[in-house]
Amino acid sequence: IDQNVSRFDIDCDYSRRDAVTFTMDKSMVSEVEKEVDVARNSGLEAQFVTELDLPFPVEAAIKVSNQAQFNAYAYCIGITNEFIKKGGIVYEDSRVTHVSSLTSPHTVETSNGSIEAKKVVLATHMPILDRGGHFGICSPTVSYCIAYTVKEGATIPKGMYI
Repeated sequence: IDQNVSRFDIDCDYSRRDAVTFTMDKSMVSEVEKEVDVARNSGLEAQFVTELDLPFPVEAAIKVSNQAQFNAYAYCIGITNEFIKKGGIVYEDSRVTHVSSLTSPHTVETSNGSIEAKKVVLATHMPILDRGGHFGICSPTVSYCIAYTVKEGATIPKGMYI
């Protein structure tokens, strides 16, 4: 993503920040410590911290520095535009019902007709070609966002916090 943002000059508010997951619950400190160990064993330079630049106290947190923050929608629009510039074609509002996976070019059957393609990217939440039975473990999710006006002169934390 970093390379694509630079290479294609994608305007998606890209920056590097600390990514922090914290708890205010004393009983969860050991869980945060375990998460730090797992992250470190996975090769991440994770830190266990107990103080953050938030306007309230926390019991514990895992912090990973230099993580990418960007507007995913704007990035997808930018990378899609580059794909189209290079001759790619994007089909929207076409429900895929089958993809031949054994030979190239692949035949993609949709609700609007068939398409042939050398390569097919399946990027869906629920798998459309569910040979592994993943439909049984996938479920819809919801994310929430809160927006508010900050008082003039207030300090805004610079990291990504959950």
